[in-house]
Amino acid sequence: MNRIKDVLQGYLPEVPLGGGRAAPKPAIDRERLRADLRRVVTRNQLYFNLAIGMALLLFAGLIAAVVTHLDRPEWIRSLSIATGVSFMGTIKLTADLWKTKVAAETVMALAGVLPEDALKASLRALINKI
Repeated sequence: MNRIKDVLQGYLPEVPLGGGRAAPKPAIDRERLRADLRRVVTRNQLYFNLAIGMALLLFAGLIAAVVTHLDRPEWIRSLSIATGVSFMGTIKLTADLWKTKVAAETVMALAGVLPEDALKASLRALINKI
């Protein structure tokens, strides 16, 4: 999975250690930035759909198991615990993918309207936040 942080860092000058001055990077190619972010969104959309599908499949399987084994409450409780852990992992993955999608789409929108310095400052702030 191509991470948004890796994409954004490619558009900012590196900060040298020891207090030296960074070589200025040329102006941000906004169309290339948007294309790179679209790739991240597209790739993450596939993973997002898979995560949602896994959650639905897990839930449907749990419901089917409960309905067919109503006479075994201990087994149902154990199964609920096991699937609950898996379900929480799937929800975490889905939330992370959604966060990446929103961040990428926000940067795509900002790239069209912000001046160069403000865009670089926004990218730095977003990188530090992610």
